[in-house]
Amino acid sequence: MAFIAWAALSSSARAQTGTEGVGGKTRTEVDVTAADGGVYVPEGAATQLIPPELVTPSPAPYPEELRRAPVSAIVHLELLIGEAGSVEEVKVAQGAHPALDRAAVEAARKLAFRPATVDGKPVPVRLRYQYEFVAPPPVRTGTLAGEVRAKGTRRPIPGAALLEGEQLLGETTPDGRFTLELSEGAHTLRVRAPGHADSSVTETVTAGQRVEVVYRLQPLISEPYTTVIRDERPRSEVARH
Repeated sequence: MAFIAWAALSSSARAQTGTEGVGGKTRTEVDVTAADGGVYVPEGAATQLIPPELVTPSPAPYPEELRRAPVSAIVHLELLIGEAGSVEEVKVAQGAHPALDRAAVEAARKLAFRPATVDGKPVPVRLRYQYEFVAPPPVRTGTLAGEVRAKGTRRPIPGAALLEGEQLLGETTPDGRFTLELSEGAHTLRVRAPGHADSSVTETVTAGQRVEVVYRLQPLISEPYTTVIRDERPRSEVARH
């Protein structure tokens, strides 16, 4: 489920009008103020301003890095909307959190507007735009802990990898132990170690609960002069509390 930020225009902007100078056409910014009665510009600057109109929204996703400690905040931006209606420049006018600021700036670059016009001609305009980030509910997690051993000899396997899909969740310590913090629900894990066959297991994690297990991997090469204790179970649960 994606958590989306929404954005809104502010009540003021600055339009830029073109004038002919010695070196050719120059751009002049004109202060623009929006009020209940309409949009106004300084006397003599222009006769009629039509502000830009948003035609292509660009929602900002909530940053993944903040999901474990989510915060709600508003990021205020200043945008320069060009004569074609695209966003030419984005500045953070009032930031909230570095991750939220980055998400807001990246999303704002993809906005598209119907350009502002002064006296019927498209003009660049600067305006305030804001993204409000609403913190998602914190992720509910549980703990999966245990050890990985060789099947038969029961020797601990150090450096065994625990993966979910292609994501590495963790590795066993020198004594073959591991601890994982997983989100609530079912997880299909793959346990992999050099010299052993992979093992796949599905664990169901309950929020606030700790499950302790033992995973056993089949060695690919049997060691000579070794007494083997047969235990064919690839997984056993030690405790759940």
